[in-house]
Amino acid sequence: MILNQDGTRVDHTAAATLLLQLFMSVVDGTIVNIALPVLTREFAVSSSDVIWVITIYQLSITMLLLSLASLGEKTSYRRIFITGVVVFTLASAFCGAARSLEMLVAGRAIQGMGSACIMAVNPALVRLVYPRALLGRGMAFNAMTVATATAIGPTLAGAILTIASWHWLFLINVPLGMISIYMAQKSLPPNPSGPKKGKFDKLGAVFNAIVFGLVFYAAGSFSRQDNLAPSLGLLVLGAVAAIFYIRRETSRPMPIFPLDLFHNVKFTLSIVTSICSFTAQIDGE
Repeated sequence: MILNQDGTRVDHTAAATLLLQLFMSVVDGTIVNIALPVLTREFAVSSSDVIWVITIYQLSITMLLLSLASLGEKTSYRRIFITGVVVFTLASAFCGAARSLEMLVAGRAIQGMGSACIMAVNPALVRLVYPRALLGRGMAFNAMTVATATAIGPTLAGAILTIASWHWLFLINVPLGMISIYMAQKSLPPNPSGPKKGKFDKLGAVFNAIVFGLVFYAAGSFSRQDNLAPSLGLLVLGAVAAIFYIRRETSRPMPIFPLDLFHNVKFTLSIVTSICSFTAQIDGE
């Protein structure tokens, strides 16, 4: 625990833990891109099949992010984060040991679940680790880490592939993950005490996964120019599910998807800007 000149305190071990694991989670979204030709040859599969190594990771995160944030709010951010690091680390080891594309895709799906746990509660833990006077600094560190990890992923992959096999793109996460687990257990704070926040909405979590999974998978299929008819069907199905999901969420006192936030113009503009930014990055890869 470090005392700053203004009297505020920041646990630098906790802050470093959050940034390290956020960096690893974001890097793993792009680090595999440059290895796709290698994986295509290694497993003797088509380029359209090997792209699932990337797609399944992104889908897992998208489908679980909001639900895990809600679960962390009702239980423990710290517990969700540590669980995510453990799952991410074990899945990375599984990916590194994969002997077929099916094994690798399965490992990446589980790895995405771990990343979803980490990303879902990271902002809430930043709020607990940094005092109010330094909260902006903590969020700035997060934003800088995400930007750096996104940019450095392909370069890091190229460096690893020049000296080692593709397996080390994942195995490198194992020792870093073990360090993160130790640091998290030692330093991350528990949720602040307060009134009971109700039960976790399991049905809402299922709806959330279905809606975001269908919509984003269909959108990705359009961008890859796959068979348009099934993609359009999935998009329509996702839109129908979204209507029921939104109607259900608006009637709940503590929804998984807090639609009232969109009444804030600044929040809405930031979300739209982020979507456009990440879409442009993905299309450019």
